Amino acid sequence: MKKIINKVKMNKRKNATLPILCVILSIIIFMLTYAYAAFSDELSITGSVAKVRIDKVVRINGVTTASGYVNNLDYSHNSVINEVVIPAGGSITYSVTATNLGNVPVAAAEVSFTDFAGSVISGLTGDINSNNYIKICNNNNQCTNNVSRTFNVTITNTTNATISQNIRVVLSFVEVYTISYSNNQIGEALANRNFNYTFTENIPANVVLSGTYGSKTYSNNT
Repeated sequence: MKKIINKVKMNKRKNATLPILCVILSIIIFMLTYAYAAFSDELSITGSVAKVRIDKVVRINGVTTASGYVNNLDYSHNSVINEVVIPAGGSITYSVTATNLGNVPVAAAEVSFTDFAGSVISGLTGDINSNNYIKICNNNNQCTNNVSRTFNVTITNTTNATISQNIRVVLSFVEVYTISYSNNQIGEALANRNFNYTFTENIPANVVLSGTYGSKTYSNNT
């Protein structure tokens, strides 16, 4: 009889312990779930920040102009923002300072124009393009790792009417590659642009593109 009573008491203790264990396990599971969710959020935020920084490796950090056609001059990481009143045939020259925070050479290779809503504005041209690009290097020809350069950008109204509106002058920054042949540098190429060179000897087996073998197309020794 005594054994039976002891067994009943033990069963009661076990039954009383089970709810406590369940509560403890529930708390542990909740904490783990919360911690994982917080960790996931931190990963997402970190990834977003990293992506933004990659997109903004080159930054405009100063713009001035002496033009009387400009009001409310401002800038973003890749744009000159202003209100303009440009007569037919008139032009504006901006002095732009840009900084390359990355570790690869870059250049301002193109200018485009939009209004503040992002719609393309026609009738304006810029003097920066694939044939007249601006490499972001200092006077010592250092082109990476927090190097800045100040350069001019001129835009021109090519229409027969005055252009009067808010505009963004958007600069496209791209990587610059060094082209070498037989250990001699023969030129530079912009990312996603063609590079043309005429060889005065037999067609070479390889042209080195920034230390790696790039694609090549030859015809008539060019």
